Amino acid sequence: MFGALLTASTSGLTSCKDYDDDISNLQSQIDKLATAEQLSTKVTELQGQIAQAKSDAIDAANAAKQVADNALKAAQDAATKGEVEAAKAAADAAQKTVDELKASGVSAAAINAAQEAADKANAAIADAIEKGTPVIEGLNKAIEDLKAAEEEHTKAIADLDKQLNGEGGIAERLAAAEKAIEEGANIDLTELTKLIEEFEAKAKEILGTAFVMVTDVDLFAGYADELDYGTDLNFWKVKELADITFPGNKETGEDTFTFTKDNVRLFDDQLVVRVSPVDATLTPEMITLINSQGAEVSKDIVEITSVEPYDGLLTADNNVRSTSNNGLWTVNFKVADNKQDELNAIAKKKIDDVYENILFAVAVNNTQDVADTRRVISRYDVTMNSDEPDPATLAQLKINDTDVTEIHNRITSTE
Repeated sequence: MFGALLTASTSGLTSCKDYDDDISNLQSQIDKLATAEQLSTKVTELQGQIAQAKSDAIDAANAAKQVADNALKAAQDAATKGEVEAAKAAADAAQKTVDELKASGVSAAAINAAQEAADKANAAIADAIEKGTPVIEGLNKAIEDLKAAEEEHTKAIADLDKQLNGEGGIAERLAAAEKAIEEGANIDLTELTKLIEEFEAKAKEILGTAFVMVTDVDLFAGYADELDYGTDLNFWKVKELADITFPGNKETGEDTFTFTKDNVRLFDDQLVVRVSPVDATLTPEMITLINSQGAEVSKDIVEITSVEPYDGLLTADNNVRSTSNNGLWTVNFKVADNKQDELNAIAKKKIDDVYENILFAVAVNNTQDVADTRRVISRYDVTMNSDEPDPATLAQLKINDTDVTEIHNRITSTE
């Protein structure tokens, strides 16, 4: 009997150990699945960034070519007037093309490439003048250099795409590992993890800061550069009372201030946001306003006109401090023409016979070619308003960057 009991007890203990091993193996599989899912999320983000880089490369190449071609044509047209005139015509044409591209709303990649092409054209012009060689010859050399750089950049992106998405690439290897783990195989993900990390570092090196993911975004509120930055977007609506034009410059009459009776002027506004990491890049296409129910504000109603790095000096005011001015961006907004009523309809809600402001957040979409769920979102603290300002607020508004109280119509005191 004792032997039977001993045998039974031993059998029972062995059975418990088997259960422990099963549980341990199951937990190991769960851990690997979690790790594989994290790697899959990272690969999806990388795929979106590479796709965006390919699109940006096309935009950049087209913009750079447009600037260079226009500069060359202007130089050729003015060549009969001499090298100095050809140089001036080329430089003017290059900058004019950059300005036109900016006004047309092209991507940030296109604008950066256009400005770089203009800078290279100007450098080539200056070098040609200094050496006494034909300006057209210098521009042709600059165009050749731009084309070579563009071809090298395009090839580098194609190589990255192949390494990530090609046959036997990272995405395919990860998919195979995920399937094996789900089927119970014991797969070591260390090598694959290292490969993805190395790929990300290489991609960042090739593509620059535009490849850096935004991991956090928040709203800055405080005092800087004599401006009180808050989280309220006030698109003030002001009715002009008379037909009148003020000279903008007492010597040249340029930059005039024109008012038309009964015209309604809508003022633009801006937010300052801070992103992490500090070397991440923002573009207007990445940004939307979103309410707590996930509804986005249509860009047909509120446009994001530009996003610019903020390089002003922050100061302490109202107990608001920022640790650094790195990672700060100014986001400029405007209400589309004739859309102020639609704005007020989505910006306020009537509760107990009182209209309350709806709170919005700034959402940054890192992966424009993948899912919207890849966004990072600020706190919900942005309000929007398109009403008429009170007199005190009106006195603080600006037209053409000039305070309305400083606009004069006197011979001795024009702007």
